[in-house]
Amino acid sequence: MPIRKYNVFKVVNEKNQCLQDQFLEKKQNCSNLTELEKGVLSFMMMNCHYQRSGRKTVDCNYELNDLQSCTRQLDSNYWNIFTQFYILIQHFCQIQILRYLQSNVESKLSLITIEQQFLNTNLKQQSQIFSEILGTQKEIQNQTQVFLQYVASQYLNFNNQRENEEQNQKVMIEYINEINSQVLKYHNEIEHSFQELSSIYQIAKYYIDLIYVQGVKMNQIFFYIGDLLLMWLFTSNKQFIDQRFNNFLLILICFALENYFESSNYIKSFLVVNQLLLILYGFIFYKDYEQLTYNKLMSIQKRINYFDLSNFKQRAKQILMNTVSKNRNE
Repeated sequence: MPIRKYNVFKVVNEKNQCLQDQFLEKKQNCSNLTELEKGVLSFMMMNCHYQRSGRKTVDCNYELNDLQSCTRQLDSNYWNIFTQFYILIQHFCQIQILRYLQSNVESKLSLITIEQQFLNTNLKQQSQIFSEILGTQKEIQNQTQVFLQYVASQYLNFNNQRENEEQNQKVMIEYINEINSQVLKYHNEIEHSFQELSSIYQIAKYYIDLIYVQGVKMNQIFFYIGDLLLMWLFTSNKQFIDQRFNNFLLILICFALENYFESSNYIKSFLVVNQLLLILYGFIFYKDYEQLTYNKLMSIQKRINYFDLSNFKQRAKQILMNTVSKNRNE
């Protein structure tokens, strides 16, 4: 118990020392202090007390800034010390006034009034502090209610989004099924079209075979004449023209031999004429005609030996069919 009294007295003595130091520094008394100056003095005394007790002070330039902005930085402990110093200043000022009034006999009655005023002021301050605490508590309750409403709304939104996603998935599955059905439908149509094309191809092949069986016709010769003229006019590839010209001459030979001649001597003669015409053609249109001439001369015997004169008509038709196939591929 004595130790507790010693600590209380020590704190009171430190507060009184800070109070005296600040008053001496300001060189003022309670007679000319305003309420704002009392607040500034309370802030200075609070820092003095914390500095003497080795605790952290509050850095705030209350001479340049508003005192209210400085007090906003205080937590509950610092605010309690600040209010205690403010009450201590009020009490100190009242004591000064009472000491002044004690010099007069009439000051005894005014002392009671001043003390009552001090108590009323203290009560008002305590009531104001309590009202602020209640207001803060109500504000916290309101914020909690708002937060709970926000959480509930977010939960409802999440459920709505999940339902919308499920609905969208159902719509997407239906759309994919519809696309698959359309693809299957198009696949069946394409397969049917291929079957029709296959039928058309079989019919065309039948007529082509029928034409080939009937032999070389006159219109085929005119077709190759036009083809040769077009190649001559619109291409710069001389070897390509040479191949077309060679095919054309072979068709002429086959047509003539099939329709007008049957002697093997005529067949050999026309084959020789074909090779000689090609040599002449190479001499006119090629710079390396000597090599071309040699190659053509070497191939004369091969061409003559190739034909079986006993079955020449079928060979001629086969050559014509191969020529037509090459033209189609080109």
